[in-house]
Amino acid sequence: MDTALVNYINLLQSIVRFEQWEIEMIIKSISIKAVNKNTIIKHADSKAKELYFVNKGCIRTYYLDKNGDEYTRNIAFAKSYCWAINFLNDLPIHEYIEAIEDSELLTFTKEKFNFLVNSSQGFRKGYMLALEKIALIYATRVETLICLNGKERYQNLLLNSPDMILNVSNKIVASYLGITEQSLSRIKASL
Repeated sequence: MDTALVNYINLLQSIVRFEQWEIEMIIKSISIKAVNKNTIIKHADSKAKELYFVNKGCIRTYYLDKNGDEYTRNIAFAKSYCWAINFLNDLPIHEYIEAIEDSELLTFTKEKFNFLVNSSQGFRKGYMLALEKIALIYATRVETLICLNGKERYQNLLLNSPDMILNVSNKIVASYLGITEQSLSRIKASL
């Protein structure tokens, strides 16, 4: 079995107990995709037909406004999931998904993912735990965007996600924080 699959199964089993038939079904449902840095994996106005688990590397989801300015919604590092929001409702997406490092992704089609959720109690439980974690992350992100100024958001990110600041370009970090790259430079210089 591929090392990426072994790592993923081991991660799942550290969270939830699986029967052997469930593990075999999960393995059969996954495709492995290597993606080069700066590759756009999904374009806005397309359908989100896959969910991604980042085995190695880093990918992000972002929006472009009518002026071409980027707004990063999510940055997914190794051992985390990433998908377009409309993956769940089968509508065209409004965001882009891009590899910001050379990455190895485990992919699930919507059909295979739904089959696993409906057929495997262990996978469904793991999915629910992942959704709870994501809900907390997004609630915290919205709270920081509403309640904190740019400097405070940067300090919060530095405290809670130092890997993002160390491994992601200033342009992307700024777009994640909802500030300009110039503002980020001034904030960094002031600390």
